[in-house]
Amino acid sequence: MCTRCTSQWAFFGLVTGVLMFYTIDLSTWVWTTVLFFLPLPAFVDWVTQSWELRESTTTIRIVTGSSLGLGYALELRALIELDVIRALLGAAVYCTYMVALMAALKIKPISSDVFG
Repeated sequence: MCTRCTSQWAFFGLVTGVLMFYTIDLSTWVWTTVLFFLPLPAFVDWVTQSWELRESTTTIRIVTGSSLGLGYALELRALIELDVIRALLGAAVYCTYMVALMAALKIKPISSDVFG
């Protein structure tokens, strides 16, 4: 398993364990905004690396994986609490990222060699 996946699932487990004892009291708007931004660093890292614009590092993968793990733990908390609105909004956020990721993988950046 890669570094990002390892930190993602480790952080998911840690945060899920903590959330069993604590409640996060955020408005639905704030919760959705936080959930929207948590996967963004991993998305940017993955796409820019896939497009060979730069090379990712272990530190970046740990940070982006931890951010993803936190988002997954928040989404799980919404499901456990049977908070249908937040669970659906979270699902919509992750579906949006999946569609954007599939689109990004179809797009090939223009090589600098084309312009000489």
